[in-house]
Amino acid sequence: MKKMRRGSTLVELCLVIAISAVVFAMIASFAVLIQYRAVAAQEDYEAVNDINLIRTAIFDWLKEYDSPNSKISTNGGSKLTISHTLKDIKFKDGWFESPTVFTKMPQIVSVRFNARETDKMVDCYLLEVKVTYTTSKGEGEQTLLFATYSQIVGG
Repeated sequence: MKKMRRGSTLVELCLVIAISAVVFAMIASFAVLIQYRAVAAQEDYEAVNDINLIRTAIFDWLKEYDSPNSKISTNGGSKLTISHTLKDIKFKDGWFESPTVFTKMPQIVSVRFNARETDKMVDCYLLEVKVTYTTSKGEGEQTLLFATYSQIVGG
């Protein structure tokens, strides 16, 4: 009768260790890749969230203070002011400030305000807000448009 061998040989143990090392290296590489993509996705989300916050703040500001008898000044593109109130909107050194929002926006590079008249058939002005932002994919720009009854000066 043949004697059954028990255990495994040194070659078999080395083979199992080598295969395990390859599998663990693949898992570690995948985890690093996922971590990088998660950070990039978080940056993209923060940029979109900041742009939406700017849009909402300007919309609320116009809803509250815009009137046909007012004048909106764009102050060279850096700040919005309505003539009959001291409530203004500005973006400076990474900080966005409005009557309802004051927050640091690291993804936002600049916010520029500009204005133009619409066709004379429509009695309103267009307020154009250009938001430049940076994400993991590089720098981008988004333009927000608002219709306003106030006359715009300094646009």
